[in-house]
Amino acid sequence: RIDGGNFTCFSKQGYVMTGYFDSKNVTINNGAFNAKNDTGSIAGISVGGVKNDITINNVKINSILTESASKYNYGIEIIGTTNNCQINGGEYYVENNSNNIKSQAAAIMSYNSNVEINDGSFIADGKLNDEKNANTLGLLSDSENLVVNGGYFRGTHSGAQICGIANVNGGTFESPNHGGMYLCGNVNIKNTTLKLGTYKGKYSEIENIDHYGVFYIGNTDTESKVYIDNVTLVSDFGNKPGVLSSNYNYKDTYLYVSNTAFPGPIRVD
Repeated sequence: RIDGGNFTCFSKQGYVMTGYFDSKNVTINNGAFNAKNDTGSIAGISVGGVKNDITINNVKINSILTESASKYNYGIEIIGTTNNCQINGGEYYVENNSNNIKSQAAAIMSYNSNVEINDGSFIADGKLNDEKNANTLGLLSDSENLVVNGGYFRGTHSGAQICGIANVNGGTFESPNHGGMYLCGNVNIKNTTLKLGTYKGKYSEIENIDHYGVFYIGNTDTESKVYIDNVTLVSDFGNKPGVLSSNYNYKDTYLYVSNTAFPGPIRVD
């Protein structure tokens, strides 16, 4: 159990983890985790092991990758095979100064775990790479059981990239590139706002980014079925309300819509 505290880890190379937890039961209340690395990968908090139960309440994470490298930067990474992780509130911020296309950043990354997110702020800021695509995400998930109940998620690539299985009820997801969500799994979305928004980060060159749509489906080797109900779609760029992509020689994509108004036509590639 951790109640408060300030935890810091800076490095110029190698792998930085400000906190690593693989014990059976962990509770973190408040506290700040600050990570910085020049050319190596970063995890502000890393949750590993198997059969863990971890609860994180109102934590602040600030994680910065300072130089160009093909590394990753995650505010929190959840990588155990049968973890149960609950995140309640807090502020998660990652910054990726690399322009390498293979360098990825996400305020929260979940892989193959049971994750529940209840509110909080999850922001990933990043530069453009050579393909005019900033690969940073508020949320990156490949979990078979992700539950999101509110919160604010913003990235330069997408507010969230969700594969696997997820249920989202509430919250705002935003980016200037692929909009609120990039979806490639079985996802139910209710009472949520998806937004293709103007950029709010620190990099002026982001003005050249491609504004695809309010959300994006498909382009993976997994069949995707997306259900949206009572979802608000917002675009700061005129007639770009949504993108449904399905002809990239991958699996089929399906979109089921109820109680949701599109401010313009759906683009189908």
